[in-house]
Amino acid sequence: MPLYELGDVEDVGRRAGMVMTFAALGAIAGPPISGIINKATGGFGAVGYYA
Repeated sequence: MPLYELGDVEDVGRRAGMVMTFAALGAIAGPPISGIINKATGGFGAVGYYA
């Protein structure tokens, strides 16, 4: 669903910023968690399940 269909035009920037914030949190947290899983299991197979 496009952001402009969710409400007033004045709120589009706020909603886009919130979406980008949550995407950035995932991008920041993902690699360290993948590294921990890789070290714990000794391979990248389990990392694929996490991704």
